[in-house]
Amino acid sequence: MSLDSGFVGRAEELQALEIAAKEARGGKGSMILIKGYAGIGKSRLIKEFTSRLLEGSMDVLTGMCRLRDRKTPYAPFQSAFLNHELVQTLVHAEKTIGFEHLFIINDSGMVMAATSHGGEDFDEDIWGGMLSIVQNFVRDSFGDQDGGAGLERLDYGELRIHIEHGQNLFVVGILSQEEAPDARADLELLVKLLEEEYPDALSKWDGKTGSIQGMHDMLEEYASKRYSVQRRMGEQELVSDRLKVFEGALKSLKEQITKKPLVLVLENLQWSDSSSLELLSYIAQGIERQPMLCIVSLRPGAIGSDSMVFEYLENLQEIRSVSSLDLGPFEPDHMLDMLESLFPELKFPPEIWDKVVEKTDGNPLVFLAYLKNLTQAGLIYNLGFGWEIAEGMEIPMPETLKDMLINNLDHLSPMQSMLLEEASVLGYPFKSELLANACGAEPWAIGRHLGELQDQGFISHKPNDYWVISSPQFTEIFYLNIDDSRKVMLNRWAGIALENEGELGDDRAIFRIAEHFYRAGDSDKTVHYAFLAGDKAMQALAPGEASRYFKWGLEMLPDSSESRDKDSKNAALLVRMARCRTLQGDWDDAIHWMEEARKLNLGSKDVRHQAETLYHLGEIYLLKTDDMMAKECIELALDLFGILKDDRGQAECHWALGTIMWRLGDLTGAMEKLELGLVFSEKIKEQGIRGKLMIDIGSVMALEGRMEESTKVYQDAVELLRDTDETDHLVRALNNMADNLIWMKKMDQALENVEQAISICEETSNVYNLGVSLQTKSEILLDQKKYQEASDCIDESEAILEKVQDERGLALNLQLKGVLLREQKMHQKAEEMLDKAIHALKAVNFPHYLAETYLEQAILKSRMGKDPEVKPLLHHVRDIANEANSKILLDRLKDEFPDFQ
Repeated sequence: MSLDSGFVGRAEELQALEIAAKEARGGKGSMILIKGYAGIGKSRLIKEFTSRLLEGSMDVLTGMCRLRDRKTPYAPFQSAFLNHELVQTLVHAEKTIGFEHLFIINDSGMVMAATSHGGEDFDEDIWGGMLSIVQNFVRDSFGDQDGGAGLERLDYGELRIHIEHGQNLFVVGILSQEEAPDARADLELLVKLLEEEYPDALSKWDGKTGSIQGMHDMLEEYASKRYSVQRRMGEQELVSDRLKVFEGALKSLKEQITKKPLVLVLENLQWSDSSSLELLSYIAQGIERQPMLCIVSLRPGAIGSDSMVFEYLENLQEIRSVSSLDLGPFEPDHMLDMLESLFPELKFPPEIWDKVVEKTDGNPLVFLAYLKNLTQAGLIYNLGFGWEIAEGMEIPMPETLKDMLINNLDHLSPMQSMLLEEASVLGYPFKSELLANACGAEPWAIGRHLGELQDQGFISHKPNDYWVISSPQFTEIFYLNIDDSRKVMLNRWAGIALENEGELGDDRAIFRIAEHFYRAGDSDKTVHYAFLAGDKAMQALAPGEASRYFKWGLEMLPDSSESRDKDSKNAALLVRMARCRTLQGDWDDAIHWMEEARKLNLGSKDVRHQAETLYHLGEIYLLKTDDMMAKECIELALDLFGILKDDRGQAECHWALGTIMWRLGDLTGAMEKLELGLVFSEKIKEQGIRGKLMIDIGSVMALEGRMEESTKVYQDAVELLRDTDETDHLVRALNNMADNLIWMKKMDQALENVEQAISICEETSNVYNLGVSLQTKSEILLDQKKYQEASDCIDESEAILEKVQDERGLALNLQLKGVLLREQKMHQKAEEMLDKAIHALKAVNFPHYLAETYLEQAILKSRMGKDPEVKPLLHHVRDIANEANSKILLDRLKDEFPDFQ
């Protein structure tokens, strides 16, 4: 019997939701956290609320976290929006490429199979022979005592030639121009599949194609795959790019609610991934003036939940637009209302009723489960004249919902028990074919059992022929009822079944496969999928989840059976961990992981990896504003890239060193490095690198007072970058050019440049640079005496820069606020604000703007008649300007205080 009572007992909570919905329709959005233990009625309350909404008044989208999906980036948002473009924003789709040529070559140099998908045709036999000769030369000349496997990569011009070795063959894949990490992993997998499929033919191939039929089809399958391109970005760009994803998601939501007000329901957030929580916080801060209500449900004490989640969600309530509803137990009167709605005129004996109230503890789900037990036992029955209760009823009262369900599990067949166990291990909607594969059964053989389990309320049938366990509580109970050794086996089955499904293109499938093999203790599979899943999570800019996968890889790598290249894989995982921590803003931890990778690379004598690790380490020190350590690391990296004759690496290093040097005041050294970077960028014909080098050259020229030359260089950089996807640098060039034009008093042209920058930022969801552009615009508005508009720009900029934790930008905003207050003749407040700006700029080591702020404070003190305090400030300005060789500061000092010596 299916028991579904009427809605009782939550009138106040329902009213609170209805009021919030009404306010949202009026443009005042909010977020409500609904908290309560399992079965207390959170989902029932939400269902009742959404069913009562006026038809067509609001769209309702519902997303769900599940126990087994808790490490999938943005899982609740992906399930809520399904095929909506917001999902693509969160998955962070990249440019993709595929193999242009693939070869399978045996150790004697004979090509066993080959295929081409683009580019010029290659002579297969020549390639096979040539690569075999090169392999033998490398192995004989540089192999270790155990015999190295051979060369793994060749770069020629724009070609990237990847080579993966097996015992009796090697596979060659050729890509053009770009890097695609997943492609390498697929070559490794292809070699394993070939060795499993053709063990005899590979060990003694006689050249006859009959023994290797199907090999070409396997090659075609891999040749048709597409891979996300690895974007070569600095760590600063990665941090900024992550924020773009969040802003893009918010932008997609705003576009959705322009059509109709929205109710976004996200259930079971106790199993949320960290990136979803961070996005949720971002949405909460931007929801207040939007026609949107976000309802979030969570429950304490859930299996597999993380205390970090509850701490994060508690902190959310500090945001003005966020409130909470705590659902407590039902009162006895509410339970009686529920009983009467199910069994009209049924009278419980008082002693039994008191026991029911005590044991179910006001939990409606436990109460309903107990009533269901009574009806199944025939102790509550209906003979057609109304409901009756058996005389002298006395049955054992189970302690918990778990006990009740386990009582029912005792009546299941072995196949039904196994299906429920495997379904709880899967933990997400599945097709019957997948479940059958995981259980080692034929799909037709489990159809009847699924129907019976549906009749009993354990599982539910969903659209598109998917099945799912009926409630998260059931999933937990079934999963906890499995002994540990069986969980290992079931997780292995699930991982293999998902591999056989061929759904590896589905990001979420890769995350699930990685977790199943990790829980199964399969070291080789875990390491393989840790790279794939972690890299996918990084592409989605979900570093919290990515770091979990990389940690699994590091944990399992020592036990993996592959002895070859273990140190290299270890170093690669450590570098990835460092980049995760960089995205999370934990510079010290990022440095720790990158230093560990550096130690391994030093031991392996891999010069390229050493160079790249040092360069990334330098970038992290730059983010930490430790310029001297950054300089030391990048100089070492530059030496190694020089040994490798890597033009791109040398161009990047010269750019970074030039940036550090002009920040430290060495303008001559900065210009020398930046011009060297231009030489190398010319060799590789890379417009993006050339553009950012030109921007910093323009910055040095500006500091030297060469404003006309600087502006021309910025203009050239803008024209160069317009034809690239380097929008970050394009916006920088426009903003820097606007700064020059402000100094040259060409305010209309400056405003035109800033408006272009703001427009690009809004189109590309480049939120960090939007904050910087608004800063520049506020300077123009201040000069035009448009004080209210300037104030609004500064406030909007500050809100953005607080989100990205840009201490330098926030310090500069304090300076702008001080100048604004000064121009409004609010001198005392301006003095306090400029003092704060000076203190903040000292802390973040920003000498040029510190000197500017001393000058602004001197102007204020002069207007206030505090002449004795002016001269010390002017000395500070002059000293900093001389140390930094900043002619622009010295010129402005002379303009403002011509009598100062």
